[in-house]
Amino acid sequence: MEFALGHHGDLASERGNWTCEAPPGLAFACLRPMAMSEMFPFSVVFVAAVLIVFALLKQFVLENYMMHKDSLHGRAYARLKPRDQRTLVNHHLSLVMKVCLFIIGIYPFCALVSGHNFNTRFVARLTIGDVLFLCSHTYTAIYLFELCYRQGISYITWVHHSCTILIAQLALAFTATHRAQDTTIEMVLCLVWGVFDILSEAITHLTMVLYRLYPTRHAFLYRALRTAFVVSVLSTTIETAVVGWFYGALFRRWSTLNKALTPMLFVAFVAAQIWSAICLWRIGSAKGVLMRGGGGELEVGSGEAAGEEGKEGSK
Repeated sequence: MEFALGHHGDLASERGNWTCEAPPGLAFACLRPMAMSEMFPFSVVFVAAVLIVFALLKQFVLENYMMHKDSLHGRAYARLKPRDQRTLVNHHLSLVMKVCLFIIGIYPFCALVSGHNFNTRFVARLTIGDVLFLCSHTYTAIYLFELCYRQGISYITWVHHSCTILIAQLALAFTATHRAQDTTIEMVLCLVWGVFDILSEAITHLTMVLYRLYPTRHAFLYRALRTAFVVSVLSTTIETAVVGWFYGALFRRWSTLNKALTPMLFVAFVAAQIWSAICLWRIGSAKGVLMRGGGGELEVGSGEAAGEEGKEGSK
């Protein structure tokens, strides 16, 4: 199947006459390489602004209001160790931000995948590239904030977050140069990873918040943890199928570096997700024992002993 390289929408008159072949369903593979957004010179300013917003939300909304001792969150919060208090705050912040990113970015993402280029108009003067650019920077800022804020962060978490930040920023930088043939499809691959990560992590963040707020509701937490486990497994399975099809169908389009680097990175991410699912299963099994009366009450704040820290480390 042949597609004219270029874009759709308001700027369709600029479409070139260059054509290429793309497998069915992968129309974005024939988009003209171009800068993702004209806001690239302000990347550092935007990331700094997002981190400032996160710090404000953390201190004045979460710690000073939601975690107040008289609130439901506050009663659970007061029983936790300082390290676990930071983890709970981070779960709240990450959950809200990832849900917002999904809502804001899903339409531009679908438009890009369906064959619209970065400069397709979205709202007013904003293009879908602008929106995806802002979402990508916000996404990396979430992990930057977590690396700096959480205490006792595991090695798996550190490696995963660091690699995610570097890969996302490199993909954004490569689209700014828009010289290489595979810059657009590389960016789409990163966005696919991000979408699946948000879907699986949102349910995990929510489950961990519930785990802290209702530590004695074993039957409820057992069902919630099992649900999170199923979502994690399904997300990993679907993601593997999509990325495998994507990578294989466009194999000739990848540069030599990406042909080798992409599978290595994907295996690392899948391994982290599998470990996350295993730890969710372990925490759920511990709650199942308590639900059936097979053991005493777990200490609030001892989730790491049951595998929670390992699970959180694989995000």
